[in-house]
Amino acid sequence: MARKTEFDVDSVLKGLMLFFWENDFEATTMRKVAEFVHVKPQSLYNKFGNKEELYIVALGYYTRLFKRTLQVIEKQNKAKNEILCDLLVMDWENDVFPRGCMAVDAVGTREYRSVTGMVDNIFNEYRKSIQRVISKDSAASKDNLVGLLLTFHNGLQVEAKSCSRSALYEKAVEFIKVLDRG
Repeated sequence: MARKTEFDVDSVLKGLMLFFWENDFEATTMRKVAEFVHVKPQSLYNKFGNKEELYIVALGYYTRLFKRTLQVIEKQNKAKNEILCDLLVMDWENDVFPRGCMAVDAVGTREYRSVTGMVDNIFNEYRKSIQRVISKDSAASKDNLVGLLLTFHNGLQVEAKSCSRSALYEKAVEFIKVLDRG
């Protein structure tokens, strides 16, 4: 008979996401992951599998949270350019979360092959969100603009690890101003 899970799965999933968002996948061990989420390594193996499977589960949790955050940002009662800035900075409004973007970080890992579809899904959802926001305009080349905004967002998320949120927001505002002029 299978043993009953002895921990709160949602709390552990959030902990796994936070751990892998902040720590290099290749440089870590199952023991370090287990210590971070306060669960015995064997319990993690039993519930989720090996380290790669833990990473995939953590990225899945991040994906769901990311999609919910996009929806919240899109529904704000703000001007289009303010919403675009919020999408570019992607401020989670939660100081507990690490800086940057877990999906952008995943691109550089050895495990990227096993999560390519998930990362592509995150970027596609982000792209659709930007498209919905800019669709209110009649810009001639929306696809090019969306691609440019996605690239700028990814660059901001890399820079986020060493830059304040207010500085990131200022860069986003300046970028949107340049787009409006051009």
